[in-house]
Amino acid sequence: MVVTESITAGALKAVAPILRLAATTASKSIKENFTNWINTNSQSEITGTLLKIGIVKTIWSGGKDVYIGDFYYPSKITNNQSAQCIDNIDQLPEGNIVIQGIVGQGKSIFMRHLACSAITPGNKNYIPIFIELQKINRDYTIHQSLADSLEFLGLTATPSSIKHLASKGYLVLLLDGFDEIPESYVKNAILEIDQLQRRYPKTKIIVSSRPISGVQHLVGFDTFDLTPLTETDYLPFLSKLNLDSTKRESVFSAITSANDSITRLISTPLMLSLVVWVYESEQEIPSSLQQFFEKLFHVVFTRHDSLKAGFSREHHSGLSESKLQQLFEAFCFMCVQNEYGRSMTRKAFNDAFAQAIEYTDSCNCNVDDFRHDIVKVACLMLEEGIDLTTFLHKSILDYFAAAFIIHNEEDLAEAFYSEAFSNHDTWTHVIKFLSEADKYKYSKYYILPNLPTYAQWLDSTLSTQEKDGLYKSITGRIRGFRLIFNAKGNFTGWQTSNRTGNDECTVLIERAVVDPLLKNFRGTSPNPLVYEIVPQLADSNSEEEQFDVSFKTVLKVLGDDPFRQSLQVASLTLATRIETATLAIEMQAKKKNIFSRKKPARLRI
Repeated sequence: MVVTESITAGALKAVAPILRLAATTASKSIKENFTNWINTNSQSEITGTLLKIGIVKTIWSGGKDVYIGDFYYPSKITNNQSAQCIDNIDQLPEGNIVIQGIVGQGKSIFMRHLACSAITPGNKNYIPIFIELQKINRDYTIHQSLADSLEFLGLTATPSSIKHLASKGYLVLLLDGFDEIPESYVKNAILEIDQLQRRYPKTKIIVSSRPISGVQHLVGFDTFDLTPLTETDYLPFLSKLNLDSTKRESVFSAITSANDSITRLISTPLMLSLVVWVYESEQEIPSSLQQFFEKLFHVVFTRHDSLKAGFSREHHSGLSESKLQQLFEAFCFMCVQNEYGRSMTRKAFNDAFAQAIEYTDSCNCNVDDFRHDIVKVACLMLEEGIDLTTFLHKSILDYFAAAFIIHNEEDLAEAFYSEAFSNHDTWTHVIKFLSEADKYKYSKYYILPNLPTYAQWLDSTLSTQEKDGLYKSITGRIRGFRLIFNAKGNFTGWQTSNRTGNDECTVLIERAVVDPLLKNFRGTSPNPLVYEIVPQLADSNSEEEQFDVSFKTVLKVLGDDPFRQSLQVASLTLATRIETATLAIEMQAKKKNIFSRKKPARLRI
């Protein structure tokens, strides 16, 4: 049994009272919508549905369902520069919050744990609504997902019954994976979340995301970082993996004495877990990121078989391990290029496979056999339902897409880096891996051909003394830049008619311009500065009303200095990256000089 009877009984004890309270306080016009919530048998079924939020598959479960309480290691969030351990939802700061963390940091597991803690005896209880935002798009909104989630809990989810629950504070909304929302729907999603928080101030909303996804700018939300794992976390975390004390000490010793390039990466639960996998197989920890993932691919194909003496699992694809890895790398690259995301339909899977076959040598096999090897043997992907296949973790998709570039010819790398720089949104996370694992080509073809131009533009912008020079320079690069304020005087976002590009540096500059706006306009309303910028706010009668204001108007009130300071930081960032890339190129040139070294004179006797 994945969830024990004692857990189920405890959850029912916590859930039943809040279901009854919600039903009994409903108005006569909607009371019949809550009929199931006062029925004892229905309450038991609802509890079971809610507990399913805590049932997951992990890299340690071999594709089997496990309950989150069996392995969860308490996460910490950085709150006022100090790390605070969070073991239940009531320990979170008050108000609506964004939980941000890098890939593999356990954001989804943390969010699921928070949801389960909301129905744990001894805590203040809520009805947790857990929404996976990767499923949200123009055809399936957050509001629709909220209604569907409540329908699954036996409620007739009319607008009135939803309003009753949300306005009374019976719900807690956990919106997981904002960074996985399709780019075309991000702004709409932000507006949806903003509408929810303004309409239902008693409902706590928690959003998880990777950093710099846009939701962090939402007024009314405080952003907290998941705290990276440190050396003091290793042993207690390893104990959650059911390693015996001898093995824990052995792994701990190997990790703490590993190469710096690896220890810097062991800051997330995922990376620590993968390191344990590799160590158990190799009895050592590789010295570089590239070697680590190379070993990992081998380990996932052999770890199950190594438990059975004399047994070697047959690959259905008929490919050797090296050929299968070559095909998997191309497959991942095509998935990122096609913007399929972490989860894909069978058609998308088949299309990516067909494209990957075109770009690999001697790797022909059947798509179903390839899927079987990746899903059933390696467990790098999981099947969800009839039509969906999902990468075990997005970092696996991103790294092996990066490995396709690492293992291919330099002319292909040159073409890729040019494309990747111009298409920042698609390749951000792949580039992150390549910056570590492919430093020479990354420096030569990504940094040095592109960043100096922007560094020069920043220097020119910062040094201009011309009247309105800063305004002209910024709006020449970010055209139609307008700020959006709501009727409460809160800064809710910005819009552009178009940027001069969708490259990393243009995005960096845009964020450098937005940062001073956030610093000046976030916080409690009314903000006196806002009324100078948007005078018509004083006559506004509707909370739904929004006002857009030109950047020039804002500059007149704030002046140039806040923006110059922020752009100066961006300039220093680019300068540092250019210097690092130049050193990487020089180091590679030095290596080539080894063949021109003079041989020492031969000693004659």
